[in-house]
Amino acid sequence: MSTELTAQTKRISDSTKNEVAVQLWGYAQTSGNESQAASDANRRTKLDAFFDYFVTELGKEHWTAALDSETSLSYFVAYLKQAPGKPKKELKDELCTQINSQRTTADNQAPAASNNRPLSARTGTSEIPGQNAGVITNAPVSPSKTPSNVLMNPGVVSAVLVDRKLCLAARLMLSINLEREKNTNTNQQQQSLCPIWKDDMSIVELVQRQIPQYSTEYTEGFSAIKTRKLRARYLENHAGLKIIYTRRFQDHLKLVIGENKKTLHVFELAGFLDVSYEALSDLPVDTNLEDSLKRGCYNPALLRETIMTIQILFPLSDKQWIEKRLDKKSVDKRLAGPFNLRFDPNFDNRPLTNTRELYLRFPHWAVRLHMIYEEAEDPTPMNWMGRWAERRKASRHVFWLTFVAFLVAITFGITATVLGCLQVWISWKSMSNSTASTTEIMESH
Repeated sequence: MSTELTAQTKRISDSTKNEVAVQLWGYAQTSGNESQAASDANRRTKLDAFFDYFVTELGKEHWTAALDSETSLSYFVAYLKQAPGKPKKELKDELCTQINSQRTTADNQAPAASNNRPLSARTGTSEIPGQNAGVITNAPVSPSKTPSNVLMNPGVVSAVLVDRKLCLAARLMLSINLEREKNTNTNQQQQSLCPIWKDDMSIVELVQRQIPQYSTEYTEGFSAIKTRKLRARYLENHAGLKIIYTRRFQDHLKLVIGENKKTLHVFELAGFLDVSYEALSDLPVDTNLEDSLKRGCYNPALLRETIMTIQILFPLSDKQWIEKRLDKKSVDKRLAGPFNLRFDPNFDNRPLTNTRELYLRFPHWAVRLHMIYEEAEDPTPMNWMGRWAERRKASRHVFWLTFVAFLVAITFGITATVLGCLQVWISWKSMSNSTASTTEIMESH
């Protein structure tokens, strides 16, 4: 995180941050009473790291022409939330048609001189110098009416610009890494490791493909689990894992084992998860993904499950260690907790004891947690001596090692027996010579 971006984030006003919460999660506007103001302040504190992410994502896009405005992003967020199950191509076509139609009407009605005024005079001065890239500063925008400042320049809005804006809205709303679908004839599309939001996919389908989902029927039998071995402190100190804090939700709990290092990716925007979960407090925990996306959030069960994985990695018993580690890094301090998870009668809150419970309680993250636990139980060696020993763990190596050990034992046994016999023979000879000498001496006298 650059110093410039951090400084820019701090310059976003509290009112702007409140507007972001209104647009993304549907929180009510501040009514002026003290309790609401305190609630807004608490939410802004939780979202400190998210606003860094927010500005970073805006900085990746250099908006020009028709889409270079401060409030247009809110329009695309609202449109995306209205129809999360609709394929992206249909969204683009509808948006292009609507924007270009209203642009034509606005251009015919507005004086020609208005287009020659500076951007700040038409859209308002950005709070972030040089970043007129989508900071939300106005009230929620209904997709049924395109905001006038989206129509500020003459010309036709292209599907590419609309596509970019939709992808940005999805990234900000869900903290998910994705790219728009580009020319499939180029190698760049094939070589990209970033998930592609294809035109025939809805945002619901994209999220379902990127977030792991496994069957809760664990049929491989079950083995005991000690949750203390899943703590970040234990994983770093005993399993040799380096924790990488990521802002890509789909990379949460991803374990990467290379030749020289092992890394565990942990989604760091815990405040984002907390605020999203609170925004759905009036919905049942089993609300599906599509209905939840209409509120701008992942479904409550997934959010709860993800927060609980963070609680396992960073338990309150390690709070002092966690805070010390987080202070050294520019990551979300909300990882240290605590979290206010509402009561769910269908969820077992007892500590995990075996793998069957793991798969029942964590249908999305169970496999990744299981892989992490296996690594904690039997760490992959990173030095040459450890690799040499690891290669000789196979059953055939065990057999030959046992055979060699048996031969060595027999050799030492035979050698010890021979040496014992030799010692007895030498002692007998010595005793015999001593007796003979004594006899000769007595006969001579």
